[in-house]
Amino acid sequence: MDSGSHYHDFVHALALINIAIGARHVVLPFDQAIDEQSRTSDPPEFGVAIYEESPEDPVDYFTIRLQDGRFVLTQHGVPHAAPDWVVSAEHLREIFRNPLRFVDDPSRFDLSWLQSCSATVVA
Repeated sequence: MDSGSHYHDFVHALALINIAIGARHVVLPFDQAIDEQSRTSDPPEFGVAIYEESPEDPVDYFTIRLQDGRFVLTQHGVPHAAPDWVVSAEHLREIFRNPLRFVDDPSRFDLSWLQSCSATVVA
């Protein structure tokens, strides 16, 4: 699968996560982590790696940051040595196919990586 489809699926997933955040459907501890990260004057950036077969073999990369309580895409295609969020392309496709299922139950987004980032700010 080409990186264009990863881009489309990732941006769509990010938009849905932002909808869930805005509607405050994202429940603790994610609300806390999001609020903590959003309050910093210099928001940290998070590396994202997309994989098809194995998490150890990413096929695409993104950089995002929390800005004003929303995730913003800041970079695409630049590899990260230690990505914060490693997500399968299949999971992104599932979000694309069933958006309401994820918005109605944001725990399906698997934002557990954000909890560990709230303890240590990554620049």
